[in-house]
Amino acid sequence: MDKYKKRHNSRIIAVQCLYTRIIMPEPTFDLDSSLSILSEVQEMAYDRNFVEQLVCGSFDQKEQWDDYIDAHTKYGAASFQPLERAVIWLGFYELSLSPRLVSPPIVIDEALEVLRDLSDERTRSLINGLLDRFARAHDPEQLEKKD
Repeated sequence: MDKYKKRHNSRIIAVQCLYTRIIMPEPTFDLDSSLSILSEVQEMAYDRNFVEQLVCGSFDQKEQWDDYIDAHTKYGAASFQPLERAVIWLGFYELSLSPRLVSPPIVIDEALEVLRDLSDERTRSLINGLLDRFARAHDPEQLEKKD
């Protein structure tokens, strides 16, 4: 399996772990247990260390991410379903890394791919715009080529 597919699978697993963490009270969440259950249900190769980095990094900054969503959307973070918030948090986290693992357009595309795999199309364009705005605010030069 190529490393890109493994990274994509890792993002899917990370979003599912974040979703679990959002809907469960914090003391009952255990990353190892979640990964064990998910790997039994879904037989996909993933990078466990990358998943842990994504889940912990995204969740540790959840208040900052939700504040950004509140400031840049009409109805705020509470209007998004937990799965959608997990994808947004993950995208924000990857876009805020320094140095970045991948370029902003790839982060945004990956987030939209994860949404295609796990969700419906209802909010995809809104999330695309939100991630694009966040990326521009954190490194406007990276997205100039996209326009």
